[in-house]
Amino acid sequence: MRRTSLWTVLLFFSLSANGQYWTPLAPYPVAVSGAYGFNIEGRLFVGGGISSYDPLVGHAGFYEYLPDSDQWLARATPPFGALYRAATDQWDGLVVGGSRVDTAFHPTNELWHYDPLTDTWTQKASLPGIGREGLVVVPFDQGWPTFQAGLGGDPGMNDWYQYDGYADQWSTLPSLPGPGRTGAVGYYATDTHIALGLGAVSLSDTGTTFPNEWYWRPGVLFGDSLTPWIPAPGCEPLATARAGAALAGQFQGDAYVWWANVSVGGLGMSGSTPSVLGDLSAVTACNDHFPLGPHPDGPLAHAVALYQMYYDMGTVYIGTGCTALIPGTWNPQAFTNAFWRYTIGGLELGMQEQGLGELTWSWQDDHVLLHWPATTDRVEIDVLDVLGRVVQPTRRYDGRSMLATIEMNTPGTYLLRWRSGDDQQVIRFVKP
Repeated sequence: MRRTSLWTVLLFFSLSANGQYWTPLAPYPVAVSGAYGFNIEGRLFVGGGISSYDPLVGHAGFYEYLPDSDQWLARATPPFGALYRAATDQWDGLVVGGSRVDTAFHPTNELWHYDPLTDTWTQKASLPGIGREGLVVVPFDQGWPTFQAGLGGDPGMNDWYQYDGYADQWSTLPSLPGPGRTGAVGYYATDTHIALGLGAVSLSDTGTTFPNEWYWRPGVLFGDSLTPWIPAPGCEPLATARAGAALAGQFQGDAYVWWANVSVGGLGMSGSTPSVLGDLSAVTACNDHFPLGPHPDGPLAHAVALYQMYYDMGTVYIGTGCTALIPGTWNPQAFTNAFWRYTIGGLELGMQEQGLGELTWSWQDDHVLLHWPATTDRVEIDVLDVLGRVVQPTRRYDGRSMLATIEMNTPGTYLLRWRSGDDQQVIRFVKP
């Protein structure tokens, strides 16, 4: 198993003291709800959704967001066309389920993979069972194309599966207890367990119920296929049960440092009225929920939320979605193309020496000094820009040397990637 760590000096529990920052970004090209999105090595992609419910209008476009220039660039239109409420593995360009859209919704169980290097789509083995929208995907690790998925549909289902990206095949896992759910969320709760929660029994019934229980079971590479779900320990449910929330920030293997997921909006009841919610919450590894305040544009459901894992620890990109419902239904009436960057404050690492667990680094004039514990494995160090592109030749060291001096003359934001054996650590720093 490849281990990846991204270090920061701020743990999640101190976020309230460090402030939160919203930055408006270039609007998405079309106002849509139910789009899908993923982050591949720091590159952000968004596509699909619908731009009108009555009459029904699907959006087949697919775009990459360029943070440096704050613009959207059209990429290859997917062969599956417009897709509504599909799920993704967040990190590896895998899109599963959803409803194909023409003059009606056509639920699908297809799985597709996007390759950003060739700008092409490839179909993979389909999810078992019937086609569905509003399903859940819980990925394991960036660069590790294996995940668990299921639920979704209307009325909601509770079946659960594991996808092996290397063999391109699915296996059946124990179903989630209780009623089926659509529009639920899931994430890695610890290094060995995943958590599932939220969702609605149906989003075609205004009298639907919203299960607010959370469950755990062993993750993708842990436990066997017979291990059952158990009630999540220490779970503090959200004050308002909901479905269709956007979730970003899944733990990635060893990189979680007790970082939490950010849950954005969703659909829920306001009194006896179906409503779009506009609050943000954080869900930690302990299943605690911390209010983070309102979304700056107000209510938002079926949005896209993407966590910037490699170089923007603590940053979530949030955009598109439904902002209002057709009265007396759960169907979208108003749509947005607004896109925001949400940052929990205090995350610039600064120019002073920082302790990074296994690594320490400091500045000396225009040089970064990096020190690591002695190892018998070879050490490789790369300097990358904010798009993940290597900007200096790879440096290779005898692991017993324990020290590297890296010259940095050009101002900007960089990633310094340290690799040794199966370990990898990434440091984000700013050269003024």
